[in-house]
Amino acid sequence: SADILVSGEHDYLESATFSQVAKLKPTNIKHTFDLSLSGMDRIFKSNLKMPLPLWLKYIGATARGTLNISKETNLTGLVERLDFDGRVETGLELTLVPDENIRLQAWALSPAMNVKLGKLFSVKSLKTNLKIKKDYRIVTEEEIKAKQSKIIPLSVRVLRVESGPVAGSSSAFVTEDTAVTKFTGALQNRFSPQHAIAFKSAYMGFGPLPLPIDHSVIDFDLNKGLPTSDYFKVELLGGTVIGSVAVLKKNDLFFLQMRLAFSGLNTDKIYPPANAKDNDDSELNGQLWALIPLSSQASTVLQQFQMDLNLSRIGTRSFERFLYALDPSESNEAIVSQRQLLRLGSPRWINVYVKDGGLSMEGEVDAQGVAVAIPSLRRLNIANVAGLDNYAAYLASIDPLIAVLEVCAANGIKIGKDGEYLKFQTATSQ
Repeated sequence: SADILVSGEHDYLESATFSQVAKLKPTNIKHTFDLSLSGMDRIFKSNLKMPLPLWLKYIGATARGTLNISKETNLTGLVERLDFDGRVETGLELTLVPDENIRLQAWALSPAMNVKLGKLFSVKSLKTNLKIKKDYRIVTEEEIKAKQSKIIPLSVRVLRVESGPVAGSSSAFVTEDTAVTKFTGALQNRFSPQHAIAFKSAYMGFGPLPLPIDHSVIDFDLNKGLPTSDYFKVELLGGTVIGSVAVLKKNDLFFLQMRLAFSGLNTDKIYPPANAKDNDDSELNGQLWALIPLSSQASTVLQQFQMDLNLSRIGTRSFERFLYALDPSESNEAIVSQRQLLRLGSPRWINVYVKDGGLSMEGEVDAQGVAVAIPSLRRLNIANVAGLDNYAAYLASIDPLIAVLEVCAANGIKIGKDGEYLKFQTATSQ
């Protein structure tokens, strides 16, 4: 059941407004919806025979919906074993300017909330300040063809491509100011007490490895429509991970780019050893840069994947596990020699590189106080690494994500001739 209050008014067929306020029972979720329309008379003059995509050229609209969850809300009836304590407001707003653009805005705001889903998931003191905005320009097939038919003089094209702002000019200062503004903005976000997402602790019990997480903060934004985090800090496995992550698009392929610095990570918290010695070192310190292709094709992932891993500290047992994962059958001579060298001492530093489907590794071992270089590993075919075949079946599930990213990356909505179709596209600036 629900308590619903509805109101509305119209100015004949030129404009209309609609408003609804509802409180859903027994959950006590509050919901609001407001809608404003203009230019409907243009649609009715065509006897409603106009294809729906063409409506975007003639009708203006603003739609706004919110959902409020408070301490009075009872979500147990909706999701079994779900416990919720706190307050959160979510909302979505759409603004359509006919024949010009569509703007989407979404937000999720919460001063603090605790969420628990049985033994699968829990988070304490979760604070959210998520605000995102996305614009789409409305273009027609006829407009695109008309612009493409215009011939730009060669001299103009050369100037556009080769000319840059002259040093000391106002254009140069604008470019420099933009870079400085972007840097200072990111710096302010890093030290700001308010982040897009922050929580005191969390626990994820689903998946092969239960993972407890301590105090963490995450900043979130859109870069050319694609999700990005310029800064995040996560405390897990007894250590800390700081870095940035972003989704990029290059040559019609999406990538996940990561830059991480980590210290104090204890790998024994993932796989506790059966007989650990007191002097065994399982701590990881280092830096990671990775470019991960988001594709459902295993060959594309293996060939396009890139990684630079620099470990300034890695325990003997952790390094042994890594070598075993690379060569469980002990068929690679370089890896076998590296294992033998570990019997004389512990790793001082290890660097791992992956590019064009090949893995290379170098490093040093401290053998009784003497730095000894490990046998270098050159371009090991990562397609032959044991266990990778187990993940190939999961790649097909990434296709829906890619479809969503295509919509996010687009900056225009193209209307086909006579309204035959409507599709998202990336329009070049004119």
